[in-house]
Amino acid sequence: MLGLSHQCRSCCNAKPPVPNISKEEKLALDKLRKDTSIQILPADKGRATVIMDKDDYETRVKDMLEDEKTYGKLNRDDGSYQLSHIYDNLFAPNLSGKRRLVRPFRRRLQLKLKRQH
Repeated sequence: MLGLSHQCRSCCNAKPPVPNISKEEKLALDKLRKDTSIQILPADKGRATVIMDKDDYETRVKDMLEDEKTYGKLNRDDGSYQLSHIYDNLFAPNLSGKRRLVRPFRRRLQLKLKRQH
């Protein structure tokens, strides 16, 4: 079994993998990512990438969501159920029986719960 210091040295000396695309291809991809008029998505099937005009993409998504045969509106807001479920899973009773959460999350969650009630 190798020591921890040997394992750390071998990680530090490791070489990054050889890129599988040329510099020109990388620059072209970066340019596409910065273009705000297009939407780049993984294809539904296969390991392909789809590039769509952003306005066309938003129109298609809106049309799909407005299709009442496929999607229906909820009669109630499920957010309150989900938030209380998350609350129950995040908070565990401490030794005194009180439920406590890490301080940064506690305040945000309490504010959200107060707004709901």
